[in-house]
Amino acid sequence: MRNIGRVLLAVAVVLPIGLIACAPAGSVTTGLTCTKLGGTVTWSPAVPAAPKTAKSNVTLKGTLSGCTGTPNITSGVIALPVIKTTPASNCTLLLTKPPKITQAGGSITWATTKTKSTLGLLTLTPAGAAMYKATAKVASGQFVGKTLTMTGVFTPNGCPLTKATLSIKKGTKAIIK
Repeated sequence: MRNIGRVLLAVAVVLPIGLIACAPAGSVTTGLTCTKLGGTVTWSPAVPAAPKTAKSNVTLKGTLSGCTGTPNITSGVIALPVIKTTPASNCTLLLTKPPKITQAGGSITWATTKTKSTLGLLTLTPAGAAMYKATAKVASGQFVGKTLTMTGVFTPNGCPLTKATLSIKKGTKAIIK
């Protein structure tokens, strides 16, 4: 009888470890913190100087780097669909009163593991002059069910505005948790 009890105790202790080891990739991770964001924002057609206004499609291309918190993931490439028909704007309005933007879809491909996080609805909320707070729930893949948050800054390359440099707000980080 004692031997059966010992065997059952051993199974009870070892079984959860086996289940954790067999869990799908990304399901046991605690999250990720990235210290850098680099990339570009492109407007087409160009955003005009005030007082004129125009609707522009926006393309964002970025790379998160300096990432820690999950083994073998140090950077990732962000791919978002084109954000179509943003509200009519001009350089002055865009820099001082940027519009709130929501966009479905997008992904982050993690460089070292080649795994992907598919994003659900992305919300870009104005957070100051030429600054947005980005929030997106990971819908599938690596980090599924976790939420990405970061504050990004775009630095324009003149007006009319066709392109800007993308970076993370100084003193902040991109976090997936």
